[in-house]
Amino acid sequence: PCPAGAAKAATVGPTSPGRVGDGAESARAGEARAASAAADELDLELRWEALKPTVEGTICAINGHINNQSPLVVKRMVEDFIAVDCSYTWQDCDWHFHGRQEVAGMHAMLKEAAPNINSRVERVVLEDSFKARAYIWFEGAQTMPFFPIFPTGTKVQGVLCANVEFDRQGRLKSEVLRLCFEDPMYIQPQMFKMLAQCARQLAMKEGGCRMLQSAVEAAADEDRVAFARQFRGHVWEASANPHANFVLQKCVVSLPPKQVLFIAEEFKGRAVAAAKHGIRSRMLERLVEHFPGEVLDELVGELMPQVLRLCCNSFANFVLQRVLEHGTASQRRALVGALSTDAPGLAKHSIASNVLRSALINCPPREQCVLAQALTADSAACRGLDRHRVASFVMREA
Repeated sequence: PCPAGAAKAATVGPTSPGRVGDGAESARAGEARAASAAADELDLELRWEALKPTVEGTICAINGHINNQSPLVVKRMVEDFIAVDCSYTWQDCDWHFHGRQEVAGMHAMLKEAAPNINSRVERVVLEDSFKARAYIWFEGAQTMPFFPIFPTGTKVQGVLCANVEFDRQGRLKSEVLRLCFEDPMYIQPQMFKMLAQCARQLAMKEGGCRMLQSAVEAAADEDRVAFARQFRGHVWEASANPHANFVLQKCVVSLPPKQVLFIAEEFKGRAVAAAKHGIRSRMLERLVEHFPGEVLDELVGELMPQVLRLCCNSFANFVLQRVLEHGTASQRRALVGALSTDAPGLAKHSIASNVLRSALINCPPREQCVLAQALTADSAACRGLDRHRVASFVMREA
């Protein structure tokens, strides 16, 4: 009789007829699955094409029901057009509703808070996969504080962009709303003035922060200045907020320095603390990038006595790198002088080494030579730096 191992090999060997058959069957099964998936995809495309006229009518109907109807009627009518698991998000307000009852109830509360509101669908763009984008004009005033981004008792008008998705039966499955600023034909100057009045409060929240950044990008300089001035006297607080700091950065990037000079002024005496802060340090970086270097002499001067510590800090090192890239000649010279006092030690540091490399890449030749001499003054130490896992990258620039 054959040994047990030999029998096993004969059963499962590569030339076994059973394996060949299994492979062919597996290939046929794969082809069948691919064909079925292609057929399903084609079926969905055809169904979506058939639903498109209905979908556009649904969008118009939902918004049309808001006009001249009672809150209860609005709720019932909206329920007829939306899916059981429908979700509704208004990004600017940080609103999230889920389920038919919640979403329909929200529309009823909207109508109750703003009884004279009117809306009109301006344009619908039908996309792929049961999705569409609608631009909705609205006008009205809320009589009670329901919309956090709008004042009470003041008529407002604007345009919303709604990204919507439908289920296979043509019912609304999800809607994501935001104020529209990207298309010039939909920009309402009144909206900028209204948002500027509550810019600081809006900037503290994620939705309001994103909306204000879009508004600053689309606005004229006069309106941008109005947004920025809302933060006068509150820059230190806003610059530490995980949302508002982005609005401040957008103002610094988008406006002439003289219009936002107050932002830099409010960092005076606190530059070191800001540079070491995980969020405020971003503001210092933008200021250095976009302000004339001489305007920031006092702020940069505050950093110099602490350079050796700051260049080892996870956040402050980026501020110093921006100074090396955008600072004045005297600022760079002072910074390189401070780095040269302990260049070999800093070169070995995983964070500070990046500041040294930035100096060797961005500074004028004279400052590069000063730093290179500090790194290579001791030949034995220089050879050690060349072999060091971190410092070797610095030495390649020296």
